Amino acid sequence: MRDTQVLREALTYAATHGLAVLLPAQDPFLSAGCAHEGAVATRLGLSAIPDSAETTELARLIALARDTGARVHAGPLSSAAGVAMLRQAHRDGVNLSAHTTSHHLHLSEAAIDGFDSRAHVTVSGSFVLEGDAKRMPFGETAAGIAGIETLLSLMAELVARDVCDWPSALARVTVGPARALGLAAGGLSVDAPADVCVFDPRAHWQVEPEQLRSQGHNTPFAQWTLPARVESVRLAGRAFAPGPS
Repeated sequence: MRDTQVLREALTYAATHGLAVLLPAQDPFLSAGCAHEGAVATRLGLSAIPDSAETTELARLIALARDTGARVHAGPLSSAAGVAMLRQAHRDGVNLSAHTTSHHLHLSEAAIDGFDSRAHVTVSGSFVLEGDAKRMPFGETAAGIAGIETLLSLMAELVARDVCDWPSALARVTVGPARALGLAAGGLSVDAPADVCVFDPRAHWQVEPEQLRSQGHNTPFAQWTLPARVESVRLAGRAFAPGPS
């Protein structure tokens, strides 16, 4: 929402009714590029996205959340500067939470270094696109990847690297998001919906894009061998096929 006055009024209304508001943490004008600003983007001749694309919008959201008292959730964050701003907002008592994505934790613009700028690959975004949307030169292709089926395994990879432990990793994809949005979800308790994922943390699987069950098969993790193979999934008690692993 570009009109800050309208956004402020919306947040004031949301605060009155105890509603959480989810907003992107990217300035749409500064984030029009396709790679993080730096040596890689310059060398490949790609349009760049500076850290200020994130911090400019995040500063606006922090100020409005402080003014209105609304519960605001922003993201995805991908810069150290953005994380520092979030920490300061928490110290100041601002009711603002944020998220990143599993692929932001594993990849940076270095992942495209060495690729021809016409290569059909992107590591930004977190939504699925059909094949035709990705069959363009790198700088023109739409941003987005199939991320649901690799989420758990990428968190498991962080555990394997001692970046975090299992309770912390799982909390960030279950109860953490639920708490940020004020939802009674993300955990196991009596009379709660049986949303359960059973996985083997020691079993590995190889990411084969064509075997992904998502509508789109675009992923920067093709042929990666990842830990934590899913054995079964239940949503509200209903069983679903576990996926390509």
